[in-house]
Amino acid sequence: MKKSAVRILILLTGIVLAAGLIAACNADRYKTTDPARVHADGEQIIKYFGSENITKKYAGKDGKERNVAVFETTASDEDPYIYFDYEAYVRSLGLEPVSADEYKYIVLKVKQSGCSDGTFELFFAAGDVKGATGGHCRTANFDNTVSGWQFLVFDLSNEDFHGTVHGFRFDYMHYSANPGEKFYFASMTFLKSASELSAFLNSEGKTDPHLLTAKEQKAADALLKTVTLTEAPNEKLTAANEDAGLDLWFDHMYTKTPAESTTSTGRYSYKMYLAKNEIEDCQFLLASLTAREGLTAKITPFTNASGDALRTELYYGYYFDDVQGKSIADPMPRLDGPFSLEAGKSKLFVIKLFTEETSKAGDYSATLTILDADGKEIKKAAVYAYVYDFSLPEGATCKTQMDLSWYAIYVNHELYEGDDGVMYKKYYNLMLENRICAYTLPYSDQGAYEDPRVQEYVANPRVVAFNPIGWKVQPTADNVSAAYRYLSQNPEWLSKAYFYHVDEPLSMEALNEVNSDGALFAQYFPGYHYLVPIHYDMALDAEAKTDFFEYVSEYVNSWCPHTFFYNTYDDYSRNPLLTYRVSSLLEKNLGTFPERMAKEQAGGDDVWWYVTRFPQSPEITISIETQAVRYRILFWQQKLYRVDNFLYYLVNDWFPATDASGQSDFGFNSKHEKATGDTPFDIYGNGVLLYSGHYLGIEEPIGSLRMECIRDGIEDYEYLTIFEKLYGEADLELIIKQVTTSLGVYTTDEEVFTRIRCLLGMLIEAKA
Repeated sequence: MKKSAVRILILLTGIVLAAGLIAACNADRYKTTDPARVHADGEQIIKYFGSENITKKYAGKDGKERNVAVFETTASDEDPYIYFDYEAYVRSLGLEPVSADEYKYIVLKVKQSGCSDGTFELFFAAGDVKGATGGHCRTANFDNTVSGWQFLVFDLSNEDFHGTVHGFRFDYMHYSANPGEKFYFASMTFLKSASELSAFLNSEGKTDPHLLTAKEQKAADALLKTVTLTEAPNEKLTAANEDAGLDLWFDHMYTKTPAESTTSTGRYSYKMYLAKNEIEDCQFLLASLTAREGLTAKITPFTNASGDALRTELYYGYYFDDVQGKSIADPMPRLDGPFSLEAGKSKLFVIKLFTEETSKAGDYSATLTILDADGKEIKKAAVYAYVYDFSLPEGATCKTQMDLSWYAIYVNHELYEGDDGVMYKKYYNLMLENRICAYTLPYSDQGAYEDPRVQEYVANPRVVAFNPIGWKVQPTADNVSAAYRYLSQNPEWLSKAYFYHVDEPLSMEALNEVNSDGALFAQYFPGYHYLVPIHYDMALDAEAKTDFFEYVSEYVNSWCPHTFFYNTYDDYSRNPLLTYRVSSLLEKNLGTFPERMAKEQAGGDDVWWYVTRFPQSPEITISIETQAVRYRILFWQQKLYRVDNFLYYLVNDWFPATDASGQSDFGFNSKHEKATGDTPFDIYGNGVLLYSGHYLGIEEPIGSLRMECIRDGIEDYEYLTIFEKLYGEADLELIIKQVTTSLGVYTTDEEVFTRIRCLLGMLIEAKA
């Protein structure tokens, strides 16, 4: 045989052997050899599916996934389902089932053909739970408009999911419109953590179109390099009577340090950057190995080289000791006297700095001093500020609406006889100082504008939104027309009026009420704004051409969806831990939510959004346990998605206002709420951004760390708005995407956020 022929034979043999090896590897991929990686294997796995409803089962073949299990509806009825005896199946293969204490995430690889509904409910049985049991289930959505393979992800990390995993009931649709609707199952993967889940999905080729390209990131880097920051010297000053047993360090306002942590950041000074007409804060923390009593803190005014001074105030953090097992500060009472330190614990304090529109731009400095009980100086530090040479407007571009409960205020301050509205005004004014507007104006009585003192607020440029007839007041021709007569004296007053009457409609009755009220507003309040928060959506017709939002579109003109509606199905398919409450079919017919809201804005409407106890991480809400920098990032996301305004349901939801022993604590608690089921939550401080000072013997409101960060977020939104006017939309996106690219993707690095936010101010100053 010729040498060339031998070479060809050897080559062909190698190809055949390689092909055989690849085929063997691929075959292994589809075999269940690991109880955490279950692959359908024909008739073997089919035997372990049973207890079905209007469902027949059989083994199928797929060109990509090879063996699959097929579930086919046998009737037009509610709730087709089938149970998978996972434990028995893996034991039949000589394997031990996984432990639910170790594996908290489950991924199903599925596809569909002709399914009427796109909602999959997974009942999970583990430990003492032996079968499909109420309260032990999670829901995921699939796209019933496409035929390709999809992933369904179930996060059971906050569920009662413990012990040996027994099995799962696949409620693969809420309803079946016809017999013959098919659902295909290829694999089930158990994962231990969110990071494992992310790596698994990335390995399946789920790329994120929101991320900047390499070219765009290069342009962003070049833009940021056009300005520089002057860092504060990190010098440790020595007090006259320096106390080596006491530690003093600084940190960002959006850092939460548990009292149990006494490790210094190594930051011995701090520099704040702020515009004119802005408030900015920083923290300083103290820790001691021994208990201390009678300490005091004082700070000099921030002054520049010319002697110009900025107003400064000191506050301290009040700790709740039960936030996910840690002591976390949220209330911020004013520091106006001596304080103590517990041994082996840290305590945070806040330096709050104010600028005016007339403040001089440039560098300022101040000195912070800690004194012992005898008045001796035992700690000292330098604090710096840089005031940008531009000013924030008095009226916020990002309008806000948050309810302020009159009843809660007067009960908690025990002012049962009233005080002519003085205490309510104190709370309202504190909100207004922080660029937050309440639904109801001081001195307005259910939309009546008879008290002349109300004009002080109607005409105030900081008041950018209010409910013209008051919260939970039934609109009538009389009160709506009376409000219009008063507010129409000035077009600016009219522009601030936002009717808000129906909250989160869930039924056709409520949707019809939205429309009937809208018709009333249209008749008696020309140019009205009508705001309706919506947190649930579904198709209202068989063709999925009309949903809740479309149904009320004739009258609603201030749209207010929950933030999670801005997740598209594509976002959800890449990260199923996101909240997705529309449907792929509605999205296909009506457009994604960013597209729909942009269309409404183009027609002259404005768009709000809101959070409550939902959504859950990785999306951002404003509960106590959330990393504080995320409160600010939420407003960067608002600008990214072109949302105009922000709503939150209440700032003083203090009830029940009792501690664990049943004694009144006037709402001074972490307000821990926990629930399980399809939409579990475990959160702290929902609906509470202000606290009643009555608990501390102070007859005034007490702010919170969260409210400070929300105000800063509103002011960040203003920075981004000014930047866009100076640099344009394309550069704005480059800057925002250094911080966040979508609702579920953002930096959690506080140093990265600090740098970008400060450089943003420098870029504005360079062109202002």
